[in-house]
Amino acid sequence: MVKPTPPTCAALLLTLLALPGCTPKPTAATVVAAPPPVTVTTAVVQTRSVQRFVAAVGSLTGFDEVTLSPKVDGRVLKVHRDVGDRVFPGDVVLELDPVDLQLEVESARRALESELAKLGLTALPKPDATGSGFKPEEVPAVARAVLVLENARVEQRRVAGLAATNAISKRESDAAELDAKTAEVGKRDAVTQALSTLATARLKQAQLETAEQRLKDAVLCAPVPDVFGAWAAAVGPAFTPLSYAVSSRMVSEGEMLRSNPVSNVFRLIIDQGLKLRANVPEQYAGEVRVGQPVRLLVDSYPDQAFTGLVTRINPAIDYQTRTFLTEVSVPNLDRRLKAGGFARAQIDTRTESARTIPPAALLTFAGVTKVFTVVNGKAKAVEVKLGNRDREWLEVTSDLPAGTVVATSGFSQLIEDSPVTVR
Repeated sequence: MVKPTPPTCAALLLTLLALPGCTPKPTAATVVAAPPPVTVTTAVVQTRSVQRFVAAVGSLTGFDEVTLSPKVDGRVLKVHRDVGDRVFPGDVVLELDPVDLQLEVESARRALESELAKLGLTALPKPDATGSGFKPEEVPAVARAVLVLENARVEQRRVAGLAATNAISKRESDAAELDAKTAEVGKRDAVTQALSTLATARLKQAQLETAEQRLKDAVLCAPVPDVFGAWAAAVGPAFTPLSYAVSSRMVSEGEMLRSNPVSNVFRLIIDQGLKLRANVPEQYAGEVRVGQPVRLLVDSYPDQAFTGLVTRINPAIDYQTRTFLTEVSVPNLDRRLKAGGFARAQIDTRTESARTIPPAALLTFAGVTKVFTVVNGKAKAVEVKLGNRDREWLEVTSDLPAGTVVATSGFSQLIEDSPVTVR
């Protein structure tokens, strides 16, 4: 058997040189492809005028609130109003049993008539330009005393004439003079008694008026504010923008009420206008001013803002809370807002220029707020800080110049330096 001849060194070298030539060349399928551009929509950072405001919270109260209580004692005869009723100034809300008060009036009237009878009068004289209008000489007792005095003086003159001719004794002359002096004192006493009776009659008149007023007070009415007369004169008595709402009733028919201690029966509020009392942080003391407009937000109308004006500012700061009380007047002619409700206020203070972006351009992830800017066809992530917000824009307070192009869609496919195509 013939053994194979071992390859020579030259043949082995040729084999090694031929191996690289057998390696396959790379094809287009094996080259890594570049990512395709991401289609996005964009917007431009715009400069707009932004209203600055101071935020505060507080409670709404009625424009005015009144707690009614009777001035006199008595048993409740009739309750005319209940919670939720509308009450106009002067309307009757409650009546007390008037029987006892009517008896007081009748007694006082009889006492006055008794004093007037002593003076021969049926009514107290009215004051005139010269004084009280009272003429004591017209009182019967005074008139009688005047007649007695005149008669005594006539007798005194007659006796004095007789005494001059020694026709009568000195004793008779002295008696006539004494009678005249006595009559003069009697006149003065009659005038004094008449004036005293007149004073008593005036006291009885005051007591009668007090009793009549107590009888009127048995009918409890809604109070009439000072401005009501001016309103009624301007728009007529048949219409007025002012009315009360009964917010609380604390009495029932048949109940015995006392004026001391006071028995509260109704609580009324004027709710065509409300007041918001809000505590504003001390740091805004230099910005809040009387007359500034205010926007109010309430939970019962989440999609609507109400308006008001700053009307009062407490000049002192509460050292415990470091806030100052601000009062806002809120029109409420439609009465949709309720007294006692909670409200959030935005007090407009000044207007400034600000850079803004659409809400759609904002991306928040893992507590980081950023936007993607588009620069030379590539996306760049920029962290931003926000200021005021609106439905159509967000204020950017970080370094994002006006005119910068920002992406508003396609965030799920964007990373740093992603190529983008603007749609």
